[in-house]
Amino acid sequence: MIMLKLLTDISCAKGLLLAATALTMPTHLFAQGADVASSPADNADDIVVTALRRDQRVQDVPASITAISGATLSKLGAKDFLDFYRAVPSLQITANPVTPGASRISIRGVFAAGESTVGLYYGDTPVTGPSGNLADPGGQVPNLNLFDVARVEVLRGPQGTLYGAGSVGGTIRVIFEQPKVNVTEGHVEAQGSTTQHGGLGGSLRGALNIPVIADILALRVVGFAERTAGYVDNVRFNQKNINTGTASGGRAILAFTPTDNFDLTGTAIYQESHQNDNATWFQLYGKQSYKTDSPIKVPYDDKMRVYTVTSNWILPFVKITGTASHYKWNIVREGDGTVALYPSIIGTAASSPLCKIYNGISENCTTAQLTSYKNYALSTLPASFHAPIREKVDNQELRFASVGKSWLDWTVGVFHEKRADSIDNYLAKVDAATGVLIEPLQSSSYRVIGTDFSQFSQFAELSAHPLTGITVTGGARHFKYTKTVSGQVLQTGIVLGSFAGPQTSVRQSESGWVGKAGISYNLEKDILLYAQWAQGFRPGGANNVPNLAQTLVPYASDSLESYEAGVKTTLLGGMATFNLAAFQIDWSNIQSAAIVLPAFRIITNAGDARIQGIEMEATVRPIIGLQLNTGMSYIPSAKLTSAQTGSGIVTTGQSGLVGDRLPYTAKFTGNFSADYSWEVNSSIMAFVRGDLNYHGKSANEFRPTYVNYETLAGFAELNAKIGMNKGKWGAYLFVNNVTNEIGAVGVQSIVTAAPYQAERIIGTIRPRTFGINLSAGF
Repeated sequence: MIMLKLLTDISCAKGLLLAATALTMPTHLFAQGADVASSPADNADDIVVTALRRDQRVQDVPASITAISGATLSKLGAKDFLDFYRAVPSLQITANPVTPGASRISIRGVFAAGESTVGLYYGDTPVTGPSGNLADPGGQVPNLNLFDVARVEVLRGPQGTLYGAGSVGGTIRVIFEQPKVNVTEGHVEAQGSTTQHGGLGGSLRGALNIPVIADILALRVVGFAERTAGYVDNVRFNQKNINTGTASGGRAILAFTPTDNFDLTGTAIYQESHQNDNATWFQLYGKQSYKTDSPIKVPYDDKMRVYTVTSNWILPFVKITGTASHYKWNIVREGDGTVALYPSIIGTAASSPLCKIYNGISENCTTAQLTSYKNYALSTLPASFHAPIREKVDNQELRFASVGKSWLDWTVGVFHEKRADSIDNYLAKVDAATGVLIEPLQSSSYRVIGTDFSQFSQFAELSAHPLTGITVTGGARHFKYTKTVSGQVLQTGIVLGSFAGPQTSVRQSESGWVGKAGISYNLEKDILLYAQWAQGFRPGGANNVPNLAQTLVPYASDSLESYEAGVKTTLLGGMATFNLAAFQIDWSNIQSAAIVLPAFRIITNAGDARIQGIEMEATVRPIIGLQLNTGMSYIPSAKLTSAQTGSGIVTTGQSGLVGDRLPYTAKFTGNFSADYSWEVNSSIMAFVRGDLNYHGKSANEFRPTYVNYETLAGFAELNAKIGMNKGKWGAYLFVNNVTNEIGAVGVQSIVTAAPYQAERIIGTIRPRTFGINLSAGF
């Protein structure tokens, strides 16, 4: 079994790392120990995290966790998740090939439609996407700018007890830099870049910390504006760099610390972004053409506002933490209705119910009637699925935690969430000459959908230390949620098979428990062994699809159980670390996307899966100024253990059979980085850094025999950066994607015919990009 194999391999792996370190290290440096380490800001093992709701060094947390410091994010040039996720084992962000702005986060292969499988926190605020018309909040990820961030914590494995629903695969926490009450400081950076096959990009970002009242009140503000270079050309409209984008926003944090044992912090965030068109392209124009023939433009716009208040009150025996947050997210997105509908229109048969309804008959259509229906349906094209979306969420959490050192550490709390979102879903005509949505809208179908979700939960986690070096942990969370989905077709859309009628509403509720148990043992001062069992869940809900069978309207929560064992080691007096974890996940009653006739997508419970894998992370600092990091994830088995079939569901490639591998789950991913800093003279420091990330082969669907099944080839991305610092001034040159790798991160295959062809729609990493970055601080 994978757990037993891990434990038997620990001593061998430790020996190999020691030997490898010795081979790369001059003999006279062994005696220097931790003194040769680079600055603490760059040492991930020195980062203090709050992943388990208390302060701990990464190496002391008995769980699989990656922490990326703000200094490392800066060296990576990371402005958002897409710039660093491949450096984290088992973390995957999959772009939607046909919907700009839409992407899905997954950890350890827990990838599925429906509610999010990964909990995402900005500061103390949990955020998720709107349900939209597909009941798929996990398909839209809020991706806020990462400037002036203290660290990012990635917790792998279910975090259901402390973080609740949506953390079945893991949790990501973005921790912002906090105001300092006794220092005035600031920093600013400007960046310019050029992308091969594309245009120019640039950004300006800055942060300022101001003590308002010395030692009591401080304000930290952040602002940014950026332009992202496009690199995709539309050959139909003879337009270049159509996926150019812009983003701007700011963040303000006000911290009030009247005493040493009380603080109150308010955070406000605003961000808006715009993308002119989709970043995907058609490989029928060449393996590396970056060209599309899309008949419509699919711009994307969003605005997000986040407000959070957090207080901490430390008493002699307990720390009380209260958090309240509110956020609004407004999105306007387009979807290519032409490519989606054209095949079904030209393939319409005389027996089609839609043809009969259009002609007002009950028998099969005649040739003339069929031609008349097809001419009408084709006249609605080209068309866009035009979708204004609104989301409003309120969260409150109250936690009580033990303080000081004791034989028992504990955390208890309550959590409440209220979420409401709505979508106006149009099929609207597009100008064939320009690809732009015609305004005022010329819609051939219109429906509205609203989703209201509320949940209340109570949780507790206890960690006992019965013997020196041994910690036993147990936790539980009780949840109760209610989700109400309402909708109404306001304009009949014959082509879509939707017909105007009264509003419908479906209410779904559920309650239950998830648990956690674990044990850890400090074998030596710098060796931590641990094993744990944990559960996770995702809330169920209801589909709002015209004429849907009643049995398919509600869908239940899905759940998983995870078994994990690992070891964390700090070697050679702090000069090296080596962490290894093995896991098995049993995922039950999976929320999955399914197709019902004529062409609607729904969420249903279908299939079970088992995922088994190993993760490794290691750091070596062999000489002064040099740090080497590596990590990998190996998931040999991520397969369905029961088929995704059901009554009334059209079996497609998304309805897998026993033994099919989960989509977008590579067997192997790995990363390696080398960072070397040295003194040029007494006032100037220089550094050079290289990052190599490899993502193995995966597929976009379950069934290899499915006509739209596509394989995404494995690829390696190499980034390089060199620069110099003089005090708080810096200048850096970088090249991302040095080898100009294609690097597919999303693909969709659609068999169509002229004039609307899109056999293979592919989303890829950005082509080779050269840039310069200048920074200054005070």
